[in-house]
Amino acid sequence: MLGLSRCLTPASGSLPGSHPPQGATPGGSADSLRTAIQLIRQERYQEAEGKLLEAVKLDPSSAQANFYLGVATQKLGRPLDAEKYFRRSLELGPRSVSTLYNLGVLLLDEGKAGEAATYLEKANRAGPASPDIYVSLIRAYLESKQPDRALALAAAAGRKLQDSAAYQLALGQCFLDHGLIEQAIGSLTAADRLMPKQPEIVLPLASAYLQKNDGAQADAVLARVSQAAGRIAEYHRLRAAIDVLAGNKADALGEIGRAVELAPGNPSYLLTQARYEQKYGEQQKAVSILEKAEHLAPNSPEVPYSIAVSYFIADDFETAARYLKRALALQPDDDRAIFLLGLTEFSQSRTAEADRHLRRAVELRPDNPYYHCFLGMMLISTEKNTGQYVEAQKEIERSIQIRPSYALAHYQLGRLLVRRNDYAGARRELEKAVALETAFPEAYFQLAHAYTRLGETEKAKAALAEFQKYHAEEYSERQEVLKQAQRTVQGQ
Repeated sequence: MLGLSRCLTPASGSLPGSHPPQGATPGGSADSLRTAIQLIRQERYQEAEGKLLEAVKLDPSSAQANFYLGVATQKLGRPLDAEKYFRRSLELGPRSVSTLYNLGVLLLDEGKAGEAATYLEKANRAGPASPDIYVSLIRAYLESKQPDRALALAAAAGRKLQDSAAYQLALGQCFLDHGLIEQAIGSLTAADRLMPKQPEIVLPLASAYLQKNDGAQADAVLARVSQAAGRIAEYHRLRAAIDVLAGNKADALGEIGRAVELAPGNPSYLLTQARYEQKYGEQQKAVSILEKAEHLAPNSPEVPYSIAVSYFIADDFETAARYLKRALALQPDDDRAIFLLGLTEFSQSRTAEADRHLRRAVELRPDNPYYHCFLGMMLISTEKNTGQYVEAQKEIERSIQIRPSYALAHYQLGRLLVRRNDYAGARRELEKAVALETAFPEAYFQLAHAYTRLGETEKAKAALAEFQKYHAEEYSERQEVLKQAQRTVQGQ
């Protein structure tokens, strides 16, 4: 029985390293314990808990009974009780690898990665090489901001478990869950080499390639399991993502529809289907799909957030704000919901509230280029003094620093430099913007202005012609921010 972390694929069917703590147990207690273990194997956790409480009452010093109480209460969704029982079991049997491991994984799932690492390190030292312990400890290092230790341990464990497909699969999935895409591809490719054409390996490998926007490689990988995975919903979700990258709208919607058919009770596929409808401009269809997802997952903040996206794109900002507040009631520090709420408030001319929420989004996710860029754009549009322009420029430059290929940020910096009469600097940034995104009429309009000021008449005419080719028009400051915000939200 494995108390596995969310990112861990079981490498075995038993607890890693050793059996739960042993010890002499009085007859009545032993009978209750044996019955409880059988009930746990049958997933009858409530009945097992009752038998285990009997066992502990008869023998309070039973490390085994306390251990299995931890297992049962964890399965029943009571992590605080499980932690109490695992800690008591560890007091009674401090060398049990199973208890150290399960307590470590429980703490990891509770967000206590640093403390979890301590117990997982002890389990790793106490028992033989275990894929489960290694991957959980690697995860603990990653989530406690120790990536160097995580990668070093992964390399060391890989030398010991080089022939273990289960280890490579679990490690690859863990890397994938933590955004280490290249490392995930390496581990999953190793697993695929050890056990070729297995859907449980190939599907996350294709997902890793898609996170790199490498649809061609994802397509090639999935082709190897097209027969075996044809009735797996995730296979069709991945195929849909490939079609989206390739611009095949009808195929993308068909594939994600097939995923929903195969797993009608899984709200994540409905969410993906709704996002595609949003992307393709069908906001009412998206909301209808999301309402179905809400019935399946009423406590998921993702659903009201996604509904808010549709209403935001459709210019119904009041309804969007209502759903965003519902999402934030479920997950108060959801940076995406806070960011979108800030944009929604800006669209309703509530600039003080918008400023507060956009700054909060930046605080929560300082590595997000969109947040910095739109905070800068809002500061430009509500400019009251020269200092506000200076702050806006810093925010937009930070956006570019995070993502140099972000065309919108180069455009916004160019617009700002035009305002500050730095036409040479503006030309540089605007030329970068149109090089990164050729169909960017607003950038061509500003570029024509910069060329004119620099005396480059022919270039100005050419830039203005590009602007007019798209039948574009000028927007007010507020309209500019809103238009770009809707485009950004719809494209994500």
